[in-house]
Amino acid sequence: MNAFLRLLPCCIILAILFTGCTQTAETEQTKIKVMYDNEYSFQSEYGNVFAVEHPNIELEVSEITVGQYEPGGINKLKKELEQEKPDVLYLTPEQYKELLREGKLTALDGLIKTSNYSLNSFHSGILDILKQMGDGELFGLAPIFDASALFYNKELFDRYHIEYPTDQMTWDQVLQLAQRFPGKDESGEHLYGLSLQFWESTPSGLLERLNGIEGLADYDFKQKKILIKTDANRKNAEKAVALFEKEVIPYYEIQNGMIESDDVEKEPFITGNSAMYLGSFTFFNTLVRLTAENGNKMQWDMVTEPINPQFPDQAVSFSLIKIFAINAESSNQQAAWQFIQFANSDSLAKLKSKSNFFLQSRTGTMNEKNGHSLEPFYKLKFTQSFSYPEENLQLFLREYGALKRAQFKEVLDHNKTLNQALETIEAEGQLLLGAASLQPNDSEQQAR
Repeated sequence: MNAFLRLLPCCIILAILFTGCTQTAETEQTKIKVMYDNEYSFQSEYGNVFAVEHPNIELEVSEITVGQYEPGGINKLKKELEQEKPDVLYLTPEQYKELLREGKLTALDGLIKTSNYSLNSFHSGILDILKQMGDGELFGLAPIFDASALFYNKELFDRYHIEYPTDQMTWDQVLQLAQRFPGKDESGEHLYGLSLQFWESTPSGLLERLNGIEGLADYDFKQKKILIKTDANRKNAEKAVALFEKEVIPYYEIQNGMIESDDVEKEPFITGNSAMYLGSFTFFNTLVRLTAENGNKMQWDMVTEPINPQFPDQAVSFSLIKIFAINAESSNQQAAWQFIQFANSDSLAKLKSKSNFFLQSRTGTMNEKNGHSLEPFYKLKFTQSFSYPEENLQLFLREYGALKRAQFKEVLDHNKTLNQALETIEAEGQLLLGAASLQPNDSEQQAR
């Protein structure tokens, strides 16, 4: 794998040279600074290829890494941007939205028009989200994204004479389908109907997933109230706990914030012990790699992720990875725009489509991979709301999440009834919420 990654940039460069990609007409030598997580990764993904197409533009990489929920992260990012002054920014959606709010990004609409840059093959849903964040204007472009699909083991469905899942099933339909599997196979091994991503493989994780589909929350930070005992939350909590009690879904508890590589290889869907798996394109790549390494000839396929019946054409699990944008204070706007055009180009997307671990925003460049159609990842419309939790809310969410996991585990271990667990979550959660509300947030600290 490492050798392959080292050769990849060379292969892409040769492909560009031999396919006759035209260089731009710029002749003036210039230099721009690009914000990125890691210089080696940047050169592999973009820099080496860009140098071939644009020899007149020198790239300097400014390594700026700020965790998405790092305490004080947005203020740290602003300070680093002030010091480094990169021309091109590489931002999470939350960072992008915050810098947009402060007027620190350059609008791209004029540049797109004057350069006749075509966005015809760009996924319309991604453009819609970016425009929505910019009040109708584009301030950035995102070359890659991630989305989820429902994977299913065709052999297990055939063995137990159960019909395959289909596109745009509701969560209730998927869960009913999962419960039709016997629980143990002929040899006595566990056979699960559905498995989830590790961080969702607890009753609290499934509860968040079910609530997310329905647009529910089990707390109201502004009103300082825990809502875990409302009828809708209680119903979903009962459903989630029951599915783990019946072992329809395997339970997994992350230890010390780490997922062991052995656990990934032993994931029940990968080993053939789960009929379905709800996961992202990242799991697609993991599944392809591990089944090939292990000589596993499992027959599997995918359909769209489960939907909310009120919005049957909308995906819930879609996420932008990072967004390229131009620093409004850059004195090299045109050169920065040349780089963003390249990074989001149809030609680069096609070249990277066979090797990239994320989905390409340019449609038509990744129709299939390893013999599997990728349509389930692209079929639904994309919607996403972005928010950057203040530091006090981040702390509350961590502590409240741990509280819910512990209390639901008490229920699974038969140490508490669900009602008792919900009472504890409400009472102790209310204390956590009150304490968090008394803490100053990032903006208040900055004002001081």
